[in-house]
Order: sequence, then C-alpha cells, then structure tokens
Amino acid sequence: MTMKPLFSSPLARHIIAALLIKAIALVGLWSAFVLPQKKKIDGDGMAQRLVTSPISQSSKEDSNDDRSHRR
Repeated sequence: MTMKPLFSSPLARHIIAALLIKAIALVGLWSAFVLPQKKKIDGDGMAQRLVTSPISQSSKEDSNDDRSHRR
C-alpha cells in the first residue's frame, strides 16, 4: 500500500498554511506586546496577591443571587 505525500491534498495544504500564518501572527503579537514589558513574575508574590485581592462587587452580587434562589 502506497501513501500519498502530505502536500498532495488541497485540504492538507490549506490547513498547514492556515496554521503557519496563525503561528507567525501569534509570535508577532507576542513579540510586539508581551516581550517588551519584561516584568518579573514571582510565584510567591503572585500567590499573595491572589489571596489578598478583594472580591469584586459583581462577584458578591452573583453569590448573593445564588443563595436567594436556594430557599
């Protein structure tokens, strides 16, 4: 049994081209917006920030709504 080359199918060529274009766009966006920031992210500092961050008003309202429907 012989197998066709991967690029002989128009669908395969289209999917590969789309994936390559998306990968190039993703790398371009990352290098334009994320790379220049150069912020150091500390795991312990991030954990502390998540633990001590206040609950937003919308989160409080959502949790109150859930409790009122359980009666």
